Amino acid sequence: MEKWKRDIIYGVVILIFCVVNFIYAGTMTQSAIKVALAKPDAYLKLWLVLFAILALIMIFRAYRYRDSKLLQPIFTRLTVFSIAAFAIYILVMPYLGFFLSTLIFLAVTVIMYSYNMGNEKKHGKKLYFQIAKYLLFALLLTIATDQLFRNVLLARLPTFTLF
Repeated sequence: MEKWKRDIIYGVVILIFCVVNFIYAGTMTQSAIKVALAKPDAYLKLWLVLFAILALIMIFRAYRYRDSKLLQPIFTRLTVFSIAAFAIYILVMPYLGFFLSTLIFLAVTVIMYSYNMGNEKKHGKKLYFQIAKYLLFALLLTIATDQLFRNVLLARLPTFTLF
């Protein structure tokens, strides 16, 4: 896809996002606050207007200069995998808990990215050793993240509630 076409598509999507959320911001009612700038929707609307202006500038510049540079596709197999894995991670976290769902998500994601990014495909014992290293990395990162959120940030994280 050419750069200018992609920029126009992105600009239109951003504009739609801004319009929808501007309308949604109008549904936020606060009767106790009388000053317009102190209401909950004031700054949201301000940022959405600024964001929409930037989107219009991007559309105008893309159409005016029409940069015909060809770009690599954004939605590759790995991108779709990442989006799906993250969506599944968010959906199962309330049932599997933070620790288990994060461990599975990190392990699967690291293994998938490492397998697809490596030039040399390993087989046999080398493959199992590599997977064991990735699982250990995922476990250590999950423990560190869990400790950070629970003990430092004092966040309440979802626990295992499947049964």
